[in-house]
Amino acid sequence: MLSSDGPSRSLALSAPGPAVYLTGDGMMSSPAAAAYFEALKGDARNCILITGHTARSALGSRIFDSAFRAQAGIAARAQRLTIKVHLDDRDVIALNRSVRAKKILLFHAPLENTRELTGKLQNLGVDARCGLEPRALEL
Repeated sequence: MLSSDGPSRSLALSAPGPAVYLTGDGMMSSPAAAAYFEALKGDARNCILITGHTARSALGSRIFDSAFRAQAGIAARAQRLTIKVHLDDRDVIALNRSVRAKKILLFHAPLENTRELTGKLQNLGVDARCGLEPRALEL
C-alpha cells in the first residue's frame, strides 16, 4: 500500500490484518515515510525494511542505531536488504535461490549476456526469458 495523503494514509493504516506499506523514500525524509514511521515504530510486530543506500544522517540509517531507537521509542524491527542495481550472474542465481521465482524476465544488459544468464537459469528449472526478445512477453 502507498498512500501519500493524510486521509488515505489513515485508512490504509487502519486496515485489519498484515500489510506492507511502500514508500519511494529509503532515506525516510518524505512526509509520507515520516508519517508511516511514526504510526508503525512503536509496535514490535512491525518491521521497517530499508532496501537501498541511506545517508548516515538520514532517518533510514538512524533507525539501526540503538541509542536513537531508545530515544525515539522504536520497538519495530529494522532490517536492511540491499539489492545491487546491476547484478551479475551469480547474484541473480543466488537471489533466485532465496525468492524461488518460477518465471524470470531478464533485461537491462547486453543481449548476449542476457541470453547466457537465461540459459543458466533454465538449466536450474526456471522459466527464464530474455526481455529483449519478442517471445519473452508471452510469459
